[in-house]
Amino acid sequence: MLLANLRGFITGAGMGIGRAIALEMVREGVDLYITDLDAGAAQRVAEEAQALRPEARILAGQLDVRSAADVAARIEDAANRLGGLDLAANNAGVSSMAKVEIVEVLKQSSYVEMPEGRVVMLDDEHEMVSAGFANTTPWHAPRDIPDEELGSFINTMASRLHAPERAIFNIHVPPYATGLDTAPPLDDNLKPVVAGGKSQQGRLGARLCARQSSNISRWFRYMGMFTSRAEWPNWVERRALILEANMGTAICVLRW
Repeated sequence: MLLANLRGFITGAGMGIGRAIALEMVREGVDLYITDLDAGAAQRVAEEAQALRPEARILAGQLDVRSAADVAARIEDAANRLGGLDLAANNAGVSSMAKVEIVEVLKQSSYVEMPEGRVVMLDDEHEMVSAGFANTTPWHAPRDIPDEELGSFINTMASRLHAPERAIFNIHVPPYATGLDTAPPLDDNLKPVVAGGKSQQGRLGARLCARQSSNISRWFRYMGMFTSRAEWPNWVERRALILEANMGTAICVLRW
């Protein structure tokens, strides 16, 4: 198992993508604290996870990621009951009017490392830069920022790399017109645009402004895109688990 004997914490795991991530983590050997805003949903997923690996330590609890106190208490409880934490995945999403507190709590945590906005060494040769922000979306989510600001953020991190040819760019938003950013555009009512009875498709990735794009492209020429775990280089699989979600993303990596 890839993650045998590691201790994990996950938010927003009561259904959908969060549930799938939680079950995969347990299959791969993680002892896991499963949380969700719906305590009953978290408990049901915990029972599924326990059935997958009866010997695993599986815990469940209610968590509202909008509350810094709640997040801090849950992380502390998880660490105490599991004997420490090795990784965390924040899958919880919130409405556009809500502030996500888990990011600041994770930055201060002694249990996991929050890599966003920093250069993180994955091993002796490979560095990683991370950005969980998105270019502006129709929802105007808490972590949406203008393209120019996003470009500047990435470029500042990339300029600190010692060996960009061996670096991982762990970026939440796909670059514009790469094929990874194709999705239905939305109208003013947040409904998919339909023409001729068919949902339209558009390019919705990050458009870096002209002033920034020439700088950023020199880093991106080194970037590899891996769409499944089967495509990762072996050293990535050995050294790190990188998990990200949608609105309010926190991206955490193993600390060793």
